Amino acid sequence: MKQAQSGNVLFLILIAVVLFAALSYAVTQSSRGGGNANNETTLINSSTLIQYAGQMEQAIQRLRLINGCSETDITFHDARWGHTHYQHTPASDDECNVFHADGGGVPFPTDASDVAGLPWEFEGGNDLGNGTNELMMYIPGISLSMCNTINDKLGLGWTSPPIDNGSIVDAADGSTRFVGSYVGGTNFDSLTGHPSDNDCSPVQPLCDISTACFQEEEGSQYYILYHIILHR
Repeated sequence: MKQAQSGNVLFLILIAVVLFAALSYAVTQSSRGGGNANNETTLINSSTLIQYAGQMEQAIQRLRLINGCSETDITFHDARWGHTHYQHTPASDDECNVFHADGGGVPFPTDASDVAGLPWEFEGGNDLGNGTNELMMYIPGISLSMCNTINDKLGLGWTSPPIDNGSIVDAADGSTRFVGSYVGGTNFDSLTGHPSDNDCSPVQPLCDISTACFQEEEGSQYYILYHIILHR
């Protein structure tokens, strides 16, 4: 009788061990699956942002070539921003508007930032160290993983985002939102820690790189994706 009971106890212990092993395996796979899902989401979102930036650049080219808009006529004014900071007097409010159906026809941007309420920015007062202000699109407040994924997809070969050395403090503050002029703002000439294009003089870390993600050293230390949507 005791032997039978001992056998039953051993059998129950063996079942418990098997069930525990199965549960541990299931939890491990679930955790791995969650990580993969997060990585896939980051990859998809980064691809979407890069595609949107390219779409914006192509739309501006159409505005200029087909609609005859000058580089100062381009407008990003839209009531959906909730402000009028992009409002100015272009040759045509509709045909030179990036978001209007008669203009660029670009979908109005959705929130891609990890910081709630932090808007996208379109600015004309900054340059990459070549002495000419460019028309740029900024997406501030994205995550570090998104920032690294974007730079990796762009083939930049960086293990971490470049950091601005104080020249750009809160690039998303809206102080140079585009209203038809290319004045004011700052440049990227203090970004450090990464190789640069030797064609630029003086040599700058992001010179001739149209799209990349960097981090502010000061201010809110946001990770910011930028894309030059009009080279000048």
